[in-house]
Amino acid sequence: NTYMIDEQFLVGPAFLVTPVLEEKAVKVSGYLPKDYWYDYYDGSLTKSEDERNGKKVTLNAPIDHIPLHVRGGFILPTQQKANSTFFSRQNPFGLILAPNEEGEAEGDLYFDDGLTQNFDAQHYYSTFKLRDHKLRMSVEHNTYDEMVKLKLDKIRIFRDYGSSINPQSLTFYVNKKILDKSQIQIESHEIILTQLTLSMTANFEIE
Repeated sequence: NTYMIDEQFLVGPAFLVTPVLEEKAVKVSGYLPKDYWYDYYDGSLTKSEDERNGKKVTLNAPIDHIPLHVRGGFILPTQQKANSTFFSRQNPFGLILAPNEEGEAEGDLYFDDGLTQNFDAQHYYSTFKLRDHKLRMSVEHNTYDEMVKLKLDKIRIFRDYGSSINPQSLTFYVNKKILDKSQIQIESHEIILTQLTLSMTANFEIE
């Protein structure tokens, strides 16, 4: 179904862009392959009810908005923006958790000095896994000294809980310690954890 589509593209396996290519258009048509797809901006979920095929969608696209979707089953690292990559590289990290139908997701992060062309030189590599309501980060390799200065500060958890659970009743544990309620922000389609200040060079678990 996607062979003839040339007006959408993926960045990596999980970040879908549906750009506006017509002048003055405020809506754009797109195709979401069969899976869970979350709106990048608010975490709202779109999924195909068909067992075999994806879903054609019409998306709002005003002049200041580019439709972006995150595929279920993936964890995407982010970093706070700045005026240049030199400064943004010094900012805290974040994570976007986009669970699949089973409530699971995974991802990874490779980071180096941004200049070295040899991937085996000094670098950092970690993996993220969401299973059974537990998020685990494991540092697989770290020979990049500057990584110790960086923190993980924010996590966005996409999930359409519907009426099955009251998000207000959720308790989060960070490395077995209860997270303060002031650090938990409940939105319509996502839960945001803030001010975590977790070291990027140490394994952690959030439940």
